[in-house]
Order: sequence, then C-alpha cells, then structure tokens
Amino acid sequence: MAVKVVDNVSFIGGGRVTRFLLEGWKRTENTPKEIAVSDSNREVLAQLRASFPNIQMCSNVDAARAALVILAVHPPTMKDVLQEIQGTVSTDSVVLSLAPKVTTAAIQSALGVQQVVRMIPNAPSAIGQGYNPVSYSDDISAEMVEALERVFASWGESPEVPESDLEAYAIVSAMGPTYMWFQWQILRELAVGFGISQKAADMAILRMLVGAAECLLAHGRDPREVLDMIPGKPLQSDEARIVDVYSTKLTALYEKLQVS
Repeated sequence: MAVKVVDNVSFIGGGRVTRFLLEGWKRTENTPKEIAVSDSNREVLAQLRASFPNIQMCSNVDAARAALVILAVHPPTMKDVLQEIQGTVSTDSVVLSLAPKVTTAAIQSALGVQQVVRMIPNAPSAIGQGYNPVSYSDDISAEMVEALERVFASWGESPEVPESDLEAYAIVSAMGPTYMWFQWQILRELAVGFGISQKAADMAILRMLVGAAECLLAHGRDPREVLDMIPGKPLQSDEARIVDVYSTKLTALYEKLQVS
C-alpha cells in the first residue's frame, strides 16, 4: 500500500510561529514540496520570502485550498479568519490550528470539515528541538496521522495529548522559553564580563542548564532535596517575589486561555 504523503501545505498567518516552523523544515530534507503563506501584512510576507525563497505568497482564501491548512493566527483573529475561508477548505483537507482557546469542535463547525488537528508549538522547533503537543480529531485516519507525524518530525517531538490539556501546554512549554531566555542571556553577559570567553561561557551555561534540568526533572529526585543541593543561594532573598510573579501572572494567563 502506498504511503500517504502531505506535500501541499499552507500557512494562514506569517508571523513568528510560521517563521520558526519554516526554519525547522529548511534545516532538513523533510520540507513539503509546495508551501504557501498568506498574511495581511505584505512586509511580513516579503521578509519571509527573503528567508525562504521557495514559498509562495497568496491570499487567505487561496491558502485555504491546500491539503494541509495551518492556521497560524492568534485566538482573537481566528473567528474572522474562519469566516473568511468558510466554504473554501476541502472536506478532504486537514486543518491544523496552532492557537490555544479555539477548540476542534469550533473549527469543524465553522469550516464544515472533520479532519482537524490542534498543536501548541514552541520556538526550539526552529532547530529541530521543539516540544509540540498535539491532539487529533476522531475523524483522522491512522494513515493520515502517520503522514502528519512525518511532516512534524523536522520540528522535534509532537506527543499526542488530550485536547483539554493544550492550554496548559501553551503556558508551560510554548511560552516557557520566554520566562528563562532573558535570565540565561544575562548570565552569558556576566560570564564574559568576568573574563570567560563567549564560547567557553556558552558551553558552561549550556551544560549547566541541561544537567540542572535533568537533575530536577528526569531522575525522580525529591524537588526539595534538589533545591537544597547547592549551599550558596545569592538570589534567595528574591525567590518569594519571583515565585509570586510566576504564580500570579501565569495563573491569570491560563484562566484567560480557558474555553468559555
């Protein structure tokens, strides 16, 4: 039996997420043959085309005719986009939404299609190290799931999860790097200021981060013991304030993403 292949893909929305997913494809030989991108901002499209000359620029309606239609728009914009492409998406097509909050059922109802996938992608997909939880509607066949998994493989891991968990993953894994990157960057700058070369500093911080994450998350250690492994804690007096910021702001954001 022939292996199902998804080679005709479009993005509706050409922003940051589309860019890092295109980067993930570009670095491998697993790029779909036909890729089109639509966006209301012509400058955004021009910048994408400069980085990815093989993509085609098109309208939202034209993008909706692809075999795999990727909705790379924010939740507040989704309703308008779904209305615009209503009646255009083929019943044989798969619609992949990258947005939290907008449910599979809502997309199916708006577009009159059954094959809907939701994914919460994160930025390390650009280097093939993404962690991109995904849920599939019941109407997608096992053969199509396998074909889509091959499309997603260049981005990293795409574990299947319950749709009801996707908003939590949006907070934890999709936006997670934004809570950390600026802290890692100041460590890089401080290390160079302390006299370490940039290359050596980057390697030390990379190895520290990987090892520290493994120590806390991958070996079944009691978190209290891990947090007490290092005697010197120069930021300890600020920890309660930082924890409060995390708890307050991220809980509020999660509640905002809940389906009403």
